[in-house]
Amino acid sequence: MAYLAESRLLINGKWIDPEGDRWSEVRNPATGEVIGRAACATAAQVDQAVAAARAAFPGWAALPARERGRLLERVREKVAERQEEIARLITLENGKPLKDARGEVGWTMELLRFYAAEAERVAGTVPPAYQANRRSLVIWQPVGVVAAITPWNFPVDLMSWKLAPALAAGCTVVAKPAPNTPLAAALFAECFRAAGIPPGVVNFVTGGVEVGQALVRHPQVDKVSFTGST
Repeated sequence: MAYLAESRLLINGKWIDPEGDRWSEVRNPATGEVIGRAACATAAQVDQAVAAARAAFPGWAALPARERGRLLERVREKVAERQEEIARLITLENGKPLKDARGEVGWTMELLRFYAAEAERVAGTVPPAYQANRRSLVIWQPVGVVAAITPWNFPVDLMSWKLAPALAAGCTVVAKPAPNTPLAAALFAECFRAAGIPPGVVNFVTGGVEVGQALVRHPQVDKVSFTGST
């Protein structure tokens, strides 16, 4: 069967197929038509994605904030190049009017622009000293590997709300979209790879509840950012 779009797994900078040829169909909610398919990641592939994010973390955290911001601005440029394609995929798999989908992509680009600049505005503080001849410093550090889980209603915008600040701060990410709206999110993830974000910094896995459970319970995940119902 020929699909309009396909969502594979982005692990350590490469798009790969699911183990065991495990795929799920993606349908247009207005017509019921099958418009694409999405990979169903295994627990082992979730482990691979988290391991890639963990391995990439020291290098990404050590990258100068200005360079992280420059790369986020490059992601915004890649989204701009494909904004109509992303918007049409949102409409097809989500059902919102095309005008609203275009607006969602526009908000996403504005958010990327904001956090590209915000990367350079992360600053510490020098609180009053409590002892003579002492200086206290408060320095913000990236927390580590972030699991980002998003819902169906804003499949690209809400993912940008999670990825952009995490990356600006120096964290690495494993992102998981809603199982019924993975196609536009996969194209969004490709914009990070195409922009030159180093392998392992942004990973993208798809699937159902078992994939989400594997992510949030993973001992190498330092922070979970979740939007949705339980």
